[in-house]
Amino acid sequence: HIEIPEDDPSFASDFWPVVLDNGSRFQYGEILGSADCGNYQKYMHVTASEYGGTIRNAIRNGDLNANSISSYSNSASEDKLVTWVESHDNYCGDGSWRELNEQQVKLGWAIITARSGGTPLFFSRPAGANLDDQWGNNEIGKKGSDLFKDKEVAAVNRFRNVMAGLGETLSNPMDNEELVMIERGDKGAVIINVSGKDAALKDVTTVLADGSYKEKLTDTEFTVAGGKLSGTVGAGQVAVIY
Repeated sequence: HIEIPEDDPSFASDFWPVVLDNGSRFQYGEILGSADCGNYQKYMHVTASEYGGTIRNAIRNGDLNANSISSYSNSASEDKLVTWVESHDNYCGDGSWRELNEQQVKLGWAIITARSGGTPLFFSRPAGANLDDQWGNNEIGKKGSDLFKDKEVAAVNRFRNVMAGLGETLSNPMDNEELVMIERGDKGAVIINVSGKDAALKDVTTVLADGSYKEKLTDTEFTVAGGKLSGTVGAGQVAVIY
């Protein structure tokens, strides 16, 4: 909400170039509404606030259409975005804390973190919170939920680090929009299944190199032969393969 040099000369200023010249390694701003993120990104990383809503809606509605969730809906470049599933604003302000349980939050996290763009930010809900109790054991100064330490969250985080610098391919395996596969180069993939039943994948078109892959959470096997992927993703689960 603070002006930049590119704004109208009647109120433009060099506030941000001065303040952000402080030696920090990473700085970002929450740029809301119709502000010009394309210009703000010259000075800081910017939040992709609308994208969190896109992800929450996709998870809640069971519709992971690859084309719909591929767009960050932001004028800033992908490498300058900060992404999230949810933030303090929507959790506290618009009732969306009732939209997703913790498992669904993890599914959304897998989508944004497996992708090549953005810098994912994990919002820690209050400790003890659930779909019937927004605030749980919330106290000022106390840490929130430990969900960020969950094994699925950690596995996707490690995947992101291993795949740094590789491009992405998003698709819906077997044209099933309750599934989305995010491939990184030809090295690995994260597959998210929002349905209530296991997904047996067979001869799914992939860009992954031929070979046998161990899924990092369950140690089950996925195989790729002739550009076709086969394996099983559990109901409401994430598969991490590389």
